[in-house]
Amino acid sequence: MVEYEYYTIMIIKNIKLKNFRNYENLDFVLNNRLNIIIGNNAQGKTNILESIYFLSLTKSFFAVNDKVVIKKNCLYARIDGIITSNNGCNNLSILVNNCGKYLKIGNKEIKKSSDYLGYLKVILFSPDNIRLLKEGPSIRRRFLNIMISQLRPLYIHTLAIYNKILEYQIIINEEINEIELEDSMEPQVIRIEGADDVSEVKLEIQSVYEGTAFNDTCIAEIECY
Repeated sequence: MVEYEYYTIMIIKNIKLKNFRNYENLDFVLNNRLNIIIGNNAQGKTNILESIYFLSLTKSFFAVNDKVVIKKNCLYARIDGIITSNNGCNNLSILVNNCGKYLKIGNKEIKKSSDYLGYLKVILFSPDNIRLLKEGPSIRRRFLNIMISQLRPLYIHTLAIYNKILEYQIIINEEINEIELEDSMEPQVIRIEGADDVSEVKLEIQSVYEGTAFNDTCIAEIECY
């Protein structure tokens, strides 16, 4: 697991692309300080930025489907990067094919994204960032979720559990009438079955009941199994 250091200085030394977007092969060495990418329209400048973002967060900032980054008529796309920081040097690698995506740190295959995130922290600024000001809170929350996930990789796992709990909100609210609450001001734990692959997880979900008839109850935690 990556050690969390908020002051870590990270430098991308090298990016290699194989069958990524319009690049068949690219070996890109970056300067330790400021890097400016210059080129004509539709030559792949944004694709380089997208590859760095993908290497950091294991997903594109453009597309929902990972497979679209695979160059046309190719079977896979691969991104490799050499990252140096206060904690040393790490070789990150992501391969995307029709079966999914595969993460590596050095020679070790990483099964969970929460064990991968944080080795390369990035912030993307683009024209779409104006949405943070013009649109609703969900856009700002998504931006913050991305930032927090890099500082605290386990956050993304907790967030996934929380979102799954929200999917069960209606069921929970229907079943809550059958649960007898103790006559106590102490927070209580509600156990709910059906949250797939979640084992003994306790999560504060008071906001689930916000705006409902159960808003003032002492339900502060939920346990899924």
